[in-house]
Parts: sequence; structure tokens; C-alpha cells
Amino acid sequence: MRVVALLVLVVCSVLPSYASEPTTRTDSGRLSVTDTKTVEFVGKKYELKFKASDKPVRIYQYFLANETPDNWLELVEFQIYPVHPEGNEPMEHAKRTAAAFKKKYPYMQFALFSDNNTGAVLLDFFYPESSRKEKGKDFLEFNAFKFFRDAGSDHTMSFHYAKNIEGTNPSRPMNDVSGEIKKTRQEVVPAMAKFPLYRQ
Repeated sequence: MRVVALLVLVVCSVLPSYASEPTTRTDSGRLSVTDTKTVEFVGKKYELKFKASDKPVRIYQYFLANETPDNWLELVEFQIYPVHPEGNEPMEHAKRTAAAFKKKYPYMQFALFSDNNTGAVLLDFFYPESSRKEKGKDFLEFNAFKFFRDAGSDHTMSFHYAKNIEGTNPSRPMNDVSGEIKKTRQEVVPAMAKFPLYRQ
């Protein structure tokens, strides 16, 4: 896994950040997360298969048709956060999220940038471990978040994309892994920037 961690550091250090191009609706025209059963993102359709709306952080998770909460390669989710006493702006939520992962993975690199037009903040990173278990394979995980304020409340929300990427093995050289990492980030980050803001 040290090789994969080094690979992630190298790839993330040379990839550019992307400026956001706002395509969001007005606050009154935002779609409601609680009414959303499917989400289209990067040309794929994700279906609501898990929600936890009775916890402090409310979560709505969407998976591809043939994947489940226990066996997935890609997912998208919305998270609705409680008002945080140490700072409730999208940038503050993004920095706390990055810090939590950096605490576990000190060498993890991340990109953090904001959209001055909408107040949204984007955060993306790879980390060298994944919860996915598959015999003979190791995975790393790419994550991208878009933090934004809810319309009409004090809550901050996020839209989150995650992808498990197979690591190196005898039949999968480092060039294949680095190529998939680059392709994933180049596809997801601009799509995340353009993804519309929702409301609760």
C-alpha cells in the first residue's frame, strides 16, 4: 500500500484544480433531497438505496442499479449537517472533513477550492485504503465533496461522490492505476463543480 500512497501523492500533485462554472438554479428552484429518488452524475444513474434521516448527519445514498450499500464501486450521496458551533460555513465543513482524513492518513494530499458565485466549496482526495473487500485485490478510494448552504435554513449540506479504484497487482501495473486515477479526477471534479445545489 505504500506504493499506492506514493502514487496518489504524485498524481494529485500534478493535477490542476478546476474553476466552477455555476449552473445552479435559484434557491427557490432547488430540488429537494428528501424527494430525490435518482441522481444522474458523470453520465450514470444512481438509485436511492440507503438513508439515515434520524441521525445528527442525515445521509441519503445512491448506488448504480447493479450495486448495493454492501458491494459497490461507485456511489453518490447527500449529507445534511447539524449547525456546527465551531463554524458553519461550507469552507469550515470542508476543512474539518479534510483534517479528519489527514489525521488518519498524514501524507494524504487534497485539493480545496471555492466558487465565489455560489459560495460552494469543493474538496477532493484519494486515500490508500477502501472498505471494499475482494479476494486477491486491494482498492484505494477517490472522494469528491461539494459543500453548500441549504436554501432557507442554517444547515450546510454536501454532495459526495466516491469510487473504489483497484490498486496494483501482478496483472495491473502502476501505469494502469495512475491512468485510472487521473481519468477519474479529470472527469469528476469539473462535473462536481457544475452539479446543481439542492435543498433539504
